[in-house]
Amino acid sequence: MTEQSYTGFWWEDGAATEQQPGTLTIAADGKAELNLIRGFDLFTGRKEIESGGITFESFDERPIEVLHGVADNKEFTLLGCRSSHVQLNSLTGKPDKQTLRARRVLIGIHLKDSGQPVFKSCTLQIENMQQWLQQGRPIFRPKFEEGEAQLFISTEKSASFQTHGCSFRTEMTASFRLPQERRNVSTAIGTVASTLYIHSNESRSDNGFDDLLKAVVDLLTFARNEPCSVIRQTLIHNDPQTFHLPMFDDSGEIVVDNDGRPEIEETSEQVEAEVHAQRVFTPDSDIRVPSRSHKFLFTAADMPFEEILPKWLELRQKVQRSTDMLFGLLYGRPRYAETRMLIVAAAAETLSRCLNEDAIPMTPFDFDRLRTRALGAIDPSDRDRFLSAFRNEPNYRDRIHDLARIPYPVAVDAIIPDRDTWANNLRDARHGLAHGLAGRGADINISLLYERTTYLIYLVLMHELGFSDAVQLRAAQSNQYLMGHQQEQ
Repeated sequence: MTEQSYTGFWWEDGAATEQQPGTLTIAADGKAELNLIRGFDLFTGRKEIESGGITFESFDERPIEVLHGVADNKEFTLLGCRSSHVQLNSLTGKPDKQTLRARRVLIGIHLKDSGQPVFKSCTLQIENMQQWLQQGRPIFRPKFEEGEAQLFISTEKSASFQTHGCSFRTEMTASFRLPQERRNVSTAIGTVASTLYIHSNESRSDNGFDDLLKAVVDLLTFARNEPCSVIRQTLIHNDPQTFHLPMFDDSGEIVVDNDGRPEIEETSEQVEAEVHAQRVFTPDSDIRVPSRSHKFLFTAADMPFEEILPKWLELRQKVQRSTDMLFGLLYGRPRYAETRMLIVAAAAETLSRCLNEDAIPMTPFDFDRLRTRALGAIDPSDRDRFLSAFRNEPNYRDRIHDLARIPYPVAVDAIIPDRDTWANNLRDARHGLAHGLAGRGADINISLLYERTTYLIYLVLMHELGFSDAVQLRAAQSNQYLMGHQQEQ
């Protein structure tokens, strides 16, 4: 998305007579800033703060939770506005200029309250979704023997299903641009895009679809192993907007009654609000993304969307503590290899805990027996220290070893040829970085360790989703080149 600007008039909800002129700017990353001529009086009080013998004045300001506007014949609602800059008139004490930053912008509606459950549906366009769904693509097919060629679009059946209190539907739109003539060249372009429609069984607020949105984005980020984000989001209001318009006959003439007055008919259309909010990752829909399936760990061709999404929603709820760390490395990639390695090491341990919280290395009976014998042999002054350290749970190395046993073994072998060495290295590198242990893990290739651990987590997630051994093995072998040229330390 490119930067957008809208110049118009703005007012607080319920105070339409006190409008302020200004320009709303929505940046490419979704951040919204409203620059006003004059502005709103937001001061609620002042206080003096003394520091180092110097007295400072501090002003308290109230937020504007709902701000309305009209610009370019569109209605705007700005939610969660905070003042970031104000220039006061020295004579009146009122704002001459003011800058507000909004948490969220809705274009196409005047919303009274951000907490109102007034939206029934949501539409999403997400990076890489069309390629992942494998729904269709433009194809050029020459017919040399007939001296002609065809440009057409292949189509697949759209997915439609219900899960988690919502109806989901994917829809592909296709179009052709008219040929462009340039000197000795004529160009025809076919365009394919996929949209996800979500209809909720219950009405939701303006942020009521956020969890589902994040879940679908995480699924595509996981499948692609690249950060994905929302290109466009719209919310559909429960109540359609009603219009009263004159009637026209087949010839285009206005229909009138016996008194010569135009006949009026009532029509309605759904109210759509385009959503803008600052996101961690900024989408770039202009980047060319190859549609070949091997660029993905898996696609909807490996498991239908109507089957994988319900499974993913369930699994994500269970392992989100781990996947938030893992995908966070993609949405906001740290610059240092040590940081990436430490986070993925923590994500692996957390995933093991999420999948098997009750894992214990010995039976409760044996543990109690061993603890009782040990307590009888130690000094009473060391009792509390011993009890805090002696616990019946797997250590870090055992947890990640157990994690490597979950996916298809041949797929794991493709990325981790020596599991014992990998587990020892990951433990040493993690402990060395996390606890500042000098020299521990210093000679380990942490970039290689990061890649292997990341793809192991991917394989575990794919196994939990029910992907076949063949799909797991293909995902591992397609990315084996990331690890094949490096030597284990």
